Amino acid sequence: MEERLVDLDELVLRCRNDQARSYISEAVACYRAGAFRSCIVATWVAVVFDILHKLDELALSGDKNAEIRRQAFDEIRRNADINQSLRFENSILEFAKKEFELISPVEYEDLQRLSKDRNRCAHPSMIAYDEIYQPTAELARYHLRNAITHLLQQPPVQGKAAIERLIREVNSQYFPTDIDSAVKSFQQGPLVRPREALVRNFVVVLLKSLLENNVSDPVNARLFAAVEATRRMHRSIVENTFAEKLGDTIRNLTDNNFINAVNFLVHISDTWQYIAIDVRNKIENFVKSVNIATQPELFVILLDFEPLKQIALSALDKASADEIEILTEIQPRAEYLDRALEFYRVASSYNNANRLADGIITYLAPFFKSGHVDRLMTIATENSEVNGSFGLPHILCKIIDANKLPKQKIDELVIRCCVTNTTTFINILDHLQFHHLEILVDKIGDYSIFQRMMEKMRLSAQITEEQFAILMARITQTFMTEQTSKGEELPF
Repeated sequence: MEERLVDLDELVLRCRNDQARSYISEAVACYRAGAFRSCIVATWVAVVFDILHKLDELALSGDKNAEIRRQAFDEIRRNADINQSLRFENSILEFAKKEFELISPVEYEDLQRLSKDRNRCAHPSMIAYDEIYQPTAELARYHLRNAITHLLQQPPVQGKAAIERLIREVNSQYFPTDIDSAVKSFQQGPLVRPREALVRNFVVVLLKSLLENNVSDPVNARLFAAVEATRRMHRSIVENTFAEKLGDTIRNLTDNNFINAVNFLVHISDTWQYIAIDVRNKIENFVKSVNIATQPELFVILLDFEPLKQIALSALDKASADEIEILTEIQPRAEYLDRALEFYRVASSYNNANRLADGIITYLAPFFKSGHVDRLMTIATENSEVNGSFGLPHILCKIIDANKLPKQKIDELVIRCCVTNTTTFINILDHLQFHHLEILVDKIGDYSIFQRMMEKMRLSAQITEEQFAILMARITQTFMTEQTSKGEELPF
């Protein structure tokens, strides 16, 4: 991971341990004063104290080996054993690398160089008889930076131990499933200032867990959150890992695990770009084989995944009414409406029409557009099973309640359906407004029913007394004209 030239004060602030930070601050002060030998000596002391502090942290977390090492140092200190103290100091980098993986092999070499230069600076060292060892400013700064970036800014757990800790954390049933909370959780552990290898290896472990294992939904949710949280914290490393590993991992999956690849691509954003053409073709063929009845949740998710959405939409054109109902129960969506209206158009019985209306179309009412309204009016006019069903008024009420269509189009739908079937008029009475009634009064043939409905609306304060009087006058006038022309007496 590339880094810019970092200010010395910023480097000091990166240190985790207060005691090590104190020595590093002293080293920086020496560097600025031109005392480069003192700077290197103080830097080495900071490294030793930081390793000891990390041993304390590991011992507290239950690491028996760290506890043994720390007790050994305490014994040396109590006995003031100089020889053993020297041996301990000379071996401290070795066991930090091998036993605790606090540093990598390359970092070990850099810190060994610091140890050797510290010895040159702290002990009488001469290049020639009359020339003492004098480190350069560049060398002192080099050691300062290495000490902090390799060790002092790092948590005590790295390598395999860090991976195990992270996986143990994610596998806990209490690990969060939302990304923000997962980030907060990771900010208290090894991912705060990790080595690139740690992030990369952790992501690979998560990839394999998600793609190669069939785990429960709660576990998947935690793993997805872990991937996205790690990506948010270390985007470039994670995305480079995707580019290197994701395609090959999916390519090598068995057919039984291929659904995991689709779930991963859908849930982890912007990962389709890392998939090669041959793998994409395989995924597309898998999606074409998805059975809506047995995998409805997956199908619903695919409708929100742009690279595979068109394949899912093509499958909708062949879906059965039962499958559309299953999908609607999971999540009502506009994509189902055309197919649902086609089934409604050919409904062969009242029961069939009612089931389609109450099981599917009423839930899709918020997605109606003007074209859908035109289709519904045609269906209600041409299909007597629909026109006489109890489900049609339910659809009308939902469309009115959704209030997402132009007022003129809703009015057209209401008038058309009420005129076609008086039962529909009665069943949607609670949703009608005065202006609907003004139109319907001249179109509803059964004036006695209309009169009773107006009375009901007046009593429920759905229309005012004045509006009731206007409507009744219209009814009287219209009915009187018709009855007089027939030579019959008025019923009221």
